[in-house]
Amino acid sequence: MKNINITVGICGGRLSGKDTLAELIQEQTLQGEDWWGVQSLAGPIKEQYAELMQINKEVLANQGAAKEVHRMGLITLGAIRRSDNIDWWCEALHQAHEGENIIIPDIRYKNELEYYKKHSNFFFLVEIKASMESLVSRGWKKNAADETLSEMEYKEFSNEAVYVITNDGSKEELEDRAKDFYLNHLKTQEEH
Repeated sequence: MKNINITVGICGGRLSGKDTLAELIQEQTLQGEDWWGVQSLAGPIKEQYAELMQINKEVLANQGAAKEVHRMGLITLGAIRRSDNIDWWCEALHQAHEGENIIIPDIRYKNELEYYKKHSNFFFLVEIKASMESLVSRGWKKNAADETLSEMEYKEFSNEAVYVITNDGSKEELEDRAKDFYLNHLKTQEEH
């Protein structure tokens, strides 16, 4: 399998803005010559879970109370799949996007970080975080999921981030940070 060309992996806590940041970085890349896709590692788990539970997978795509009802089930199914093959979702995503540029908004585990560092021509880890006040304003409420590895393990490797964003301001401020990241990290790689 060919390497992925450039991978941007985003790590951070629940409701910190990972998906929004991925979309904003993708918008910046549209100014360049190469296509960039936002590809979630959780996608295959959400599809399998929705099928098993006989629910519309759109329920799992959006933040909110409906998704929170299913969070522990998603975490449990993910743990089962990881116990079968720790890299199964990394390999599936890689196979579907070899040679491409991708943004992954949910790097949660050390093995995911290591997989994409090894199988990308260029890899950038970005950490996004937010204050408790900002998280609560976005609907964050403490629950059992917050103590699981899927929500905690990124803290063990977030020090490897080449760019750290504190997302306590407006969407426009986050957009400015995404633009800065693109101009100072990605654009130079695209030009090579």
